[in-house]
Amino acid sequence: MAELLEWRTAYGVAETGIVATGHAWDWKSGVLMEKSLRYRILLLLLLAMVLASPLRVIRVYGKSMEPTLHDGQAYLLDRLYYRVSDVQRDDILVIRHDGEQLVKRLFGLPGDRLQASYAWDGWVTEVNNLTVHPESQRPPAPWRVEFTVPEGHFYVLGDNVEASEDSRKFGFVSRADVVGVLRKFTLDRQFPQPYSEAHARRPLASPQPYGYMP
Repeated sequence: MAELLEWRTAYGVAETGIVATGHAWDWKSGVLMEKSLRYRILLLLLLAMVLASPLRVIRVYGKSMEPTLHDGQAYLLDRLYYRVSDVQRDDILVIRHDGEQLVKRLFGLPGDRLQASYAWDGWVTEVNNLTVHPESQRPPAPWRVEFTVPEGHFYVLGDNVEASEDSRKFGFVSRADVVGVLRKFTLDRQFPQPYSEAHARRPLASPQPYGYMP
């Protein structure tokens, strides 16, 4: 049971506290504790706002997206963009794969017809999007296959095809595994350069082992 307790301080000012279970409550300490609690609540609210924000700052690691993106560069990950806009070919996506987040270029949309060439040991040597560039189609051959990107999936590549693990190795990416789109630090949603503007278009050849066979 608690009871009121009154005592005099060194300054002759009477203070009243609460005695409960044998311990006196110091009002000054109570004020400090109340402020501390307010700060904690404020920090929790700020943390909740950050976690709920559609924008995240991420850093690019590795060389798989050179020369467009470089190792150590920071960009914005916009997780809300694709809720209000359609996914576009050449977008730079952040995707989930095997518990990691990867940054890749969207090469094939659902319904796109692609042609992949394989070496004798299963390595992918070339991938062409026949929907976009029908002139890039190669003659039929046992080591060459054509396939269509299924609905709800995408085919992604790194701009630096010689140093990228992408759909040539792990196959199509589900729409559910797209985290968002990569943006620059601007208010008007500017994006990194499209592949064709980042550097001259070149054959998508690479020594990618264990190529994905659709």
